[in-house]
Amino acid sequence: MASLPASAAAVAASSSMPPMRVRIACASLDDEGCQSAQALASDSRAACRHSVTVAVCTVAIAPPIGASDATTDASYVANGVRTAICPAGSAMDVRTDSGTARIAVARTVASVASASLNELIARYRASPEWRQLKPSTRKDYEKFLNPLGDDFGDALVSELDRQAVRLVRDRYAFRPAKTEEGEPIPSPRRANKTVAMLSILMSHAVEIGMRTDNPALRPKRLKTGPGYRAWTRDEIQTFLCAKPQFRLPLLLALGTGQRGIDQIAMTWDAFDGDVIEVVQEKTGAKVWIPCHPELKAALDRELTLRTARTILTPTAGKAWELSSFQTAVSKAIRSAGLRGIVWHGLRATAASWLAEMGCTEREIMSITGHTSAASVSVYVRHAEQKTIAVNAIAKLAGRALDEKRQERGVTSALEKGES
Repeated sequence: MASLPASAAAVAASSSMPPMRVRIACASLDDEGCQSAQALASDSRAACRHSVTVAVCTVAIAPPIGASDATTDASYVANGVRTAICPAGSAMDVRTDSGTARIAVARTVASVASASLNELIARYRASPEWRQLKPSTRKDYEKFLNPLGDDFGDALVSELDRQAVRLVRDRYAFRPAKTEEGEPIPSPRRANKTVAMLSILMSHAVEIGMRTDNPALRPKRLKTGPGYRAWTRDEIQTFLCAKPQFRLPLLLALGTGQRGIDQIAMTWDAFDGDVIEVVQEKTGAKVWIPCHPELKAALDRELTLRTARTILTPTAGKAWELSSFQTAVSKAIRSAGLRGIVWHGLRATAASWLAEMGCTEREIMSITGHTSAASVSVYVRHAEQKTIAVNAIAKLAGRALDEKRQERGVTSALEKGES
């Protein structure tokens, strides 16, 4: 059943009650549209809005703010939080340690004047665009939607401007220091991705009429450095010597240049003995990759021992979960004594090797599945620089050799005119 624009409003009627933290979880008639949100009750009033058809609202009122501000929801429950179920369109009294609050849940469309960033986030999560995203993309987006909602959720969408976007960016430009005496840890990549997420939200706000422009469009980005570093050949050899059980995953990463999420999804059905076909999780692109002889030999050996549908398995008969795979390879890299590299860097290694062999941008993209030439041009430029530098030094060395020969009166047969 399609979700209809609606909002769930919770109002604490007693003006004598101290400020409370109100948590509302709304169950939609459409399971895919089920959302949850948080509202902060100020002056004993709180509003929590949703863009889904609300069937049931679960309301939990925590102790007054300041009493245990750093306490988690779980300990709130342990401290006597009252939780109740309230059907949409009705009202109920919820007794708390601070008194009795009147909770009303209604199906009403929120006005533009009260359209906060939290409202926009809820409407985006309930949109067809959100549902069309890959699960992995939605999971990645949530890493930035949740902090935006927590830190800036009460901001009015109509009042966000370019300066506000910069404040959001700067808010996430550093992580807290690991120690009290330490310096904040730069996190420019997180800051840039948060602003990119905000830009997506603002574009959605334009589409649904919450504002007329996107103030987060093409902002100034913070410098992030070179990104994931490619592994050196020495690092690869060190890893293989220390962790021989990861030889097939490493060969698969180097031989296909695919992301980890696509490596663990590769199946034996997609390997015909010479070629592996991959449908990339992130882009949906279908990539046809001829196997390098060394990778083919490894796959041929494993094929006789296959215990699961997927090529890579943690144990017999099981497929990898992405989080488990990422944890396993990260631990393996560290225990091999390697620092400054991550598994995703093998994708950069594969692209770099292809570039060093003289492959064009389009040829590299045909293997790695990159959709933008700009993404692989850095590998080509770096390879070309190395080739040009080698040629330059060879010319310089040749000239120095010629000068030495002339100093010694030595000439070549060609210079003498001999045939």
